[in-house]
Amino acid sequence: MKKQCTKCGKWKELEEFYRLNNQCRECAKEYRKKFYAEHIDERKEYRRKYRIEHIDEIKETNRKYRAEHIKEIKEYVKKNWYKYADKQKEYGRKYKIEHAEEIKERNRKYCAEHAEEIKKRGKKYYAEHADEAKEYELENRAELKDGYIRNGLNKSYGIKKSQITPEMIQDKREQLMVYRELKQLREAINE
Repeated sequence: MKKQCTKCGKWKELEEFYRLNNQCRECAKEYRKKFYAEHIDERKEYRRKYRIEHIDEIKETNRKYRAEHIKEIKEYVKKNWYKYADKQKEYGRKYKIEHAEEIKERNRKYCAEHAEEIKKRGKKYYAEHADEAKEYELENRAELKDGYIRNGLNKSYGIKKSQITPEMIQDKREQLMVYRELKQLREAINE
């Protein structure tokens, strides 16, 4: 059995029409594509409002879906992670650059609100790993590694770590080497 499309006027088989639609599938797809292209901002605004108004329902639906399809999701991620890894890294890099101040502010706020908790975690970690931490610190100090010098500049002079340049690190390293040599000479003289 055939039916005439009201858009293109061609006679086509019923299977080529959507149910209760007088346009053939091709014409209907073309119409939707054109409609969405012309109304893209309205659609985005509608979806944004919908997400805001139905956030709890959306979260619940997503949670249920993930719980019911956990194996398929894990399998998909395992197979396809590499396809998106570079995009994710690039997105993360751009996001951090574009939102640097927001991120810093959010971190400052979090640290201020959770200062005691952070302090307790640090003490607990240090207590559990005291030997490793001491060994690491002594190694860094002995070899005058960049991290050790950067921390020293930050603590001693209040310079932000992000503002410390490689030249500053090198100058401080040379200064510390001279200081150590002088200390050794004084000890040798006093003996």
